[in-house]
Amino acid sequence: MNNQNCRIGAVTPVEQLNEAVTALEYHYHGFVEKAASTLDSRLADFFEGKANSFKKLLDQMA
Repeated sequence: MNNQNCRIGAVTPVEQLNEAVTALEYHYHGFVEKAASTLDSRLADFFEGKANSFKKLLDQMA
């Protein structure tokens, strides 16, 4: 039997800036949609906070 390496928590580095921006935009829009679709105000505030942190990162990269 061969040994297998576990990939849990493995990180794939982003090699180009375009890939990083695309990934951040994807996460940003996902959190904005989650915040708009949830009925729990505390959870919506959490999602909005996450979206704002991704927006700040995007603004810093631009």
